[in-house]
Amino acid sequence: MPKGIYKRKPCSEETKRKIKITATKNWQNLNIRNKTIEAMKVADNKPEVKARRRERLIKYFENPKNREKQSRAMIGKNCGKHRSKEQRKRQSELAIERYKNPEERKKISKALNRPEVEAKRREGIMNYYADLKNREKQSRILKKVYSNPIMREKCKKSQNRPEVREKKSIAATKNWQDIDIRNRTIEALIITHNLSETKEKHHKVALKLWQNPEFQKMQAIAKNIKPNKPERTFDKLTPDIVKYTGDWRFFIITNKKTRNPDFKVSGQKKIIELFGDYYHEGENPNDIIEEYKNVGWECIVFWEHEVYKESEKVLKETLKFINEE
Repeated sequence: MPKGIYKRKPCSEETKRKIKITATKNWQNLNIRNKTIEAMKVADNKPEVKARRRERLIKYFENPKNREKQSRAMIGKNCGKHRSKEQRKRQSELAIERYKNPEERKKISKALNRPEVEAKRREGIMNYYADLKNREKQSRILKKVYSNPIMREKCKKSQNRPEVREKKSIAATKNWQDIDIRNRTIEALIITHNLSETKEKHHKVALKLWQNPEFQKMQAIAKNIKPNKPERTFDKLTPDIVKYTGDWRFFIITNKKTRNPDFKVSGQKKIIELFGDYYHEGENPNDIIEEYKNVGWECIVFWEHEVYKESEKVLKETLKFINEE
């Protein structure tokens, strides 16, 4: 008979029960348990034991049914079903301890970075995030993590490491070169961007950002906004009390959006808007006047052609608007 292969007679139920009681009793003895664990560690680290285990695993996973069985056990509803909190904690500690070894880390990295594994993982992630419920779930998890200042700082420090940023850049470039992934990404972004929930979120975030004076200054510098020709003409026409504010130095938050008026009357809650004949074609000035009025501001609107062709009338109405109480 070849070495390591033997036939064992089947045990009776009574014998199995006795063996189980003895094993449980021995395992409760701390001295026996420690000796057993130590012996198992020594045995596990022997090259011949590792080689035999590897051969058995390879042979086991050659069977498609076994692969499918393990896949079901590791993914989905059955994940973690048979593990207690203590077992999961122990497994986590063992994995962390194992990962500290550079050789083990290299092996794991090599196994995970195989092309077929990467392709499968990428496809799984894309399919997972295609579902809106999964995206919302991940969003809630990330918000919970980032609400903790310590975790937020750790995440930032980890993600901003040069080697991590370089890896991300390489991976993103590689993914973007794949036409299928690029088209799916663009399609997903378009769908997500057009959702009413997404638009509402963007609106709330934008409102919050524009309330920050520092953000306003940064945007003004970045845009390098200067008065256009009608605004320059109107500025020369009107008295010094009317200040140009269209360069994002001043904002009013209305019930609809954050607005940057073209001109403001110093010391008064009065603003002046100039409507370009082309850009604002078809718009009703009363709409914006009512919008400002709802938040306590008086507004007057002039059209571009009025500034050029009816300058005296514009100046007269502006002075009247300034002097009104």
